[in-house]
Amino acid sequence: MQEIQQEWLSLSQTAQLLGVHPSTVRTWADRGDLPVHRTAGGHRRFRRAELEIWAEARRIVRPEDAHGLLRKVIGRARLEMAEGRLNDQPWYRKVDECHRAAFREHGREMLREMMRSVAAGEEPLQADRLGRDYARMSLSAGMSLHDATAAFLFFQEFLFDSLFDLYETAGVTSPSAWNMLRSHISLFANRMLLALIESYAERCASASDGDPNDVK
Repeated sequence: MQEIQQEWLSLSQTAQLLGVHPSTVRTWADRGDLPVHRTAGGHRRFRRAELEIWAEARRIVRPEDAHGLLRKVIGRARLEMAEGRLNDQPWYRKVDECHRAAFREHGREMLREMMRSVAAGEEPLQADRLGRDYARMSLSAGMSLHDATAAFLFFQEFLFDSLFDLYETAGVTSPSAWNMLRSHISLFANRMLLALIESYAERCASASDGDPNDVK
């Protein structure tokens, strides 16, 4: 009985867990933003596990903590590699293990910053820098712009799928919440890609002028 009491929370207990007013929980639940269940008598009940996942997706309980999400995504990344998807990519076979490790770490940083900006609801201010960093790594690995773009799009699709899976698992059903997530991460990824392309263009311009320096 104790386990059931810990698993299922009332509206007021849920409000306390999320740190908001009970009326806010009621509004979220009624419009489909928050996963909710109804008792035979019509009372709202909330499953603790679902709330924790939902809160992680929305960054309500721990806005500054992305480690839980990173563990989930890194776990899926390992599964993808085990299935051979990465090894099937032509650009991946051209890169040595040192650069592969650098790309994986950059992907983690990109995810951390993407989720931080989503949680804060702010402009993706670090996207340009991350795009230029990605270009530097790609150039260091001897990758063409075509291969660098192909690699970026591969990881972009994987990250998008991971974030959408997290929202789906969290039980977020509000169209506005989904549209906001999709719009924000698309803006973030597009700005990164543009910075990547611009960096390659700058490198080509420098090379044509006889400047051997790396992109800035």
